Amino acid sequence: MREKLDPNYQAEQEALRAAREQAKADADAERLRAKLESIGIPEAPFFMGQKEVYLPNIRIALLKTPQHPPSFAKFLVPLTWNKLDLRDYLWNVYGVHAVRVRVYVQLQRVRMDKPREKYPAARRWFRPQSKKFMTIEMDEPFYWPPDPEDFVEWDKDTFDAANKTKIKERDSRMPIGAMEKPAGAADLRALAKKFVTGSEKWTPPTDPFGLDRHLKK
Repeated sequence: MREKLDPNYQAEQEALRAAREQAKADADAERLRAKLESIGIPEAPFFMGQKEVYLPNIRIALLKTPQHPPSFAKFLVPLTWNKLDLRDYLWNVYGVHAVRVRVYVQLQRVRMDKPREKYPAARRWFRPQSKKFMTIEMDEPFYWPPDPEDFVEWDKDTFDAANKTKIKERDSRMPIGAMEKPAGAADLRALAKKFVTGSEKWTPPTDPFGLDRHLKK
């Protein structure tokens, strides 16, 4: 009955609902702040997202980009991620403050058949899934460790040999246009260059099909 008699009843209920939601948000923020302090991560200098993720099934790769300054880092992230997801992830997991984030979605080239097909079918076109890259600017620089001089521990020679054999086997199953060039391609190219420059003159054969030899018999 009060909502019908009191014109301010609806406004009071809205104010109470907003106050309860604000109190819940403050409690969640305080609980998150206490959790971060317990694991040694200070309070974020920006507004942190309140969504908690358990048992994530995502993959994030840090890419080595020597052309970038030490204060920049590039990541390969899922297509469903946005700038805020990467910023919160880096702060919560590593304590890294991403000052700026840039996003680039790379469209993959059309290829023949699906990637996992053992024998790719010709003229069956397929475009792989696009890739999303994010480049962040950090408040502190990050330097990659020096590359090892000896790769014996990782058995790099065996890996390179297996990869070379795999590529050769894959190319052998491709159509003619994608196969390796014939053995005499370099000699033919050099001879054609001589004809173009005029250093050697081309003379047509007198009997290209060997008809004179058959007629003489």
